[in-house]
Amino acid sequence: MKLGIFTNQHGLQHNSFIRRYCEDLHAGATVFSRHIIESNWNSENLISIEAEKLQEFLIRKRRKNALKKILLPFRRTKPALPPADPIPSGKRLWSDNVLFREYFTLQLKNSGITHAFTQYINHAIHLDPIFKELGIKHLARGHGYDITQVPKSEWGEAHYNKANLLDLIIVPTDYQKNILESLDVTTPKVISQVCGSDIPENFPQKTSNSEITQCISVGRFVEKKAPLLTIKSFLKAAETHPSMHLTMIGDGGLLQQCQEYVAEQGAEQLVRFMGSVDQSTVIEQMRRSDIFLQHSVTAENGDQEGAPVAISEAMANGLPVISTNHSGIPSMVKHEFSGLLVDEHDIHGMTHAIIRLTQNIKQRNAMAQESYHYAKQHLSWEREKKVILNELENL
Repeated sequence: MKLGIFTNQHGLQHNSFIRRYCEDLHAGATVFSRHIIESNWNSENLISIEAEKLQEFLIRKRRKNALKKILLPFRRTKPALPPADPIPSGKRLWSDNVLFREYFTLQLKNSGITHAFTQYINHAIHLDPIFKELGIKHLARGHGYDITQVPKSEWGEAHYNKANLLDLIIVPTDYQKNILESLDVTTPKVISQVCGSDIPENFPQKTSNSEITQCISVGRFVEKKAPLLTIKSFLKAAETHPSMHLTMIGDGGLLQQCQEYVAEQGAEQLVRFMGSVDQSTVIEQMRRSDIFLQHSVTAENGDQEGAPVAISEAMANGLPVISTNHSGIPSMVKHEFSGLLVDEHDIHGMTHAIIRLTQNIKQRNAMAQESYHYAKQHLSWEREKKVILNELENL
């Protein structure tokens, strides 16, 4: 099997799961990306299919055609390609773009790709006609927004039914599988497997002996992760237990709003914003913490989480999780065993849950153990990797 991995964006710091696919899924895999961001990602074979590369490809073709015209004036030549337009948007597919199709096809042939693994179902739909034309087996990895938000868009209404043409789809949990069934995506085989994390061999020992209860939240500051609701719940709990601290890791459009709210509440000493950091720092901070917080909700446009990687990482590092009954989260966090779940937008419920685990250290430690052991059995990267490779080999 010669594997090609397609990701729309290569190098985004918060996409640790995509980085893992690019670096560790299959030795010798070739990675294709439309947007390459300078980073420390170590993809062995990385090929750019960015707009700039399409422009360069077009220029070379025009020069070649011009030379042919000079040397063979009486021979009919193919017409020059139209100017390279941006990657198609709206109702079009990327594969509808003649230049993109020709360039991507050339790269696939030169790389000898036999199997493709594409991130996000909508991106898989964009590329599938090219893979079909070349006889390349194609597995799509669904996540969150591509299952809950994209189908409702203008593009989704025009094209999402083409997901039935894919060879195989892997989604995080049965929750997403049921959504696809409700969208009449039933022809391809659809299986569920969460994005895995690296699991320590033994239960991670806390590296901070502080008497302060350390809470942590990791994720982009976007609507579906509702960081402000996490902050409000935490600060309410801190009114009862002031010996608490919250570390928030991540960036995004809602970061400034959250920082301003904390300042208005005079709570800068209780809440620390670290911004976007590398993965090793995330793990280090988790191991200095006692409780993981994430108040995920359904965004106004319908966008939802899949099975948040940050939650599986927190569980792998022995943290009890306080989160919401949202999307695939209840499939990961067992209420009253590995954490506590509340309804979306239930600030009072989350506040009570934080207070409960702050007061009851024995229960908190028991949930921490349960989190770790569940993650080791069900949420490991090695488990996910084995599932993906087995399914690819069997296509």
